[in-house]
Amino acid sequence: MNWIKHSKIIQDAPPFVNTSCRCQNRLAPDRYAVDTVATASLSSARMSSAGETVVPIRSHHIGIAVRSLDTALAWYRDLLGADLHRIDEVPTESVRVAHLTLGGLQIELLEPTAPGAIQEFIDRRGPGVHHVAYGVDDIELALKRVEAGGLTIVKPGIRKGSNGSQIFFVHPKDSGGVLWEFTTMSVAE
Repeated sequence: MNWIKHSKIIQDAPPFVNTSCRCQNRLAPDRYAVDTVATASLSSARMSSAGETVVPIRSHHIGIAVRSLDTALAWYRDLLGADLHRIDEVPTESVRVAHLTLGGLQIELLEPTAPGAIQEFIDRRGPGVHHVAYGVDDIELALKRVEAGGLTIVKPGIRKGSNGSQIFFVHPKDSGGVLWEFTTMSVAE
């Protein structure tokens, strides 16, 4: 397993590192943390020959397609105790988005508002996990690196996402069957 510190990979972590830690890189600079989603995504294509990450990346959120935000919120918020931060509408994506935190995990509930990608996903597969999102500081550099690695971009180019973020997606055929979203929005937003 690789260890992340300041967006660098450290092969041999000291013995005091808690391997069960699942944080979002919000620890003090002198602390180590394992970010399992981000670590898994740091393939050799994103590594320099010196072993540093080419594009600093962190886990951001999981997007879950739902038929109804009201029904889903009754379950996530009222039954499980998730904190609802806000609800946005992204007309260009034909979706309403509820931003939640549950046990430290950022979740986006995605309700279709018209025919589009989320409605097509629900029609084909039913409600469920739609994508895994990674946060990056430089979305243009991330896109260049992903394209240079030969990965297929869904709807090529960077576009506006929820809450003014910039996003792009990597096709699941190139990412182990998982739709990847790259976003500029911080975890705290």
